[in-house]
Amino acid sequence: MKRWTWPTAVAVGVLGIMFLVFWQGQVQTPRTRTDAASIEQSDQTGAVKTAFANGMQAMMSAGTPSTGQQHRMLSLRKTTLSRSSLSQPELTTLEQTGRVALAKYFTTQEMSDAQKSLMGMLAMDRDPNQINQGAGVSKIRYQDVTVRGDNANIGADVTAWAKSLVRQSPQGSWLATAPVSTMHFTATLVRQPSGQWQISSLFGAFAPGEGP
Repeated sequence: MKRWTWPTAVAVGVLGIMFLVFWQGQVQTPRTRTDAASIEQSDQTGAVKTAFANGMQAMMSAGTPSTGQQHRMLSLRKTTLSRSSLSQPELTTLEQTGRVALAKYFTTQEMSDAQKSLMGMLAMDRDPNQINQGAGVSKIRYQDVTVRGDNANIGADVTAWAKSLVRQSPQGSWLATAPVSTMHFTATLVRQPSGQWQISSLFGAFAPGEGP
């Protein structure tokens, strides 16, 4: 299985170019260590799923212009733009906000790969021939979730979506794109001293029939 980063399959506008339940109560007999371990694992399974889902959503959506910025770009779509309608300060803010969002769900070691998706989004935001209308995760189907202490493994099919307007040249017509694609991922997560689960590695490949 190959190493995966979202921009490999998602140019954001074009895919292919792109919880927790706490048990508490009185018991009549002492709980065995095995029972306690089972309950702990059950509790943490939900937390692991939530961290994975939030991480995938953050990676897909980081760098998406605000609704107001999108409306402004859409209002200019009939003009011949010589540059992006986002200013450099706006792009800088999007990058900073994206990095903060990714840092919540990815370890320092995995951040470099997660940020490649953010860089792909920002490149799209700078392109006068593309209007980024967002991307995200619409469905996750978990096939395997294993928790052992402060480490977890996940196998899941993730369905992602993206929307954009693209044109071949400043004089070209705008075309709407709204691709959806599913990939199978395997991920490892680690629990930090704060209790927060973070993605420490991520591998994936297109699900059968989903490749570009």
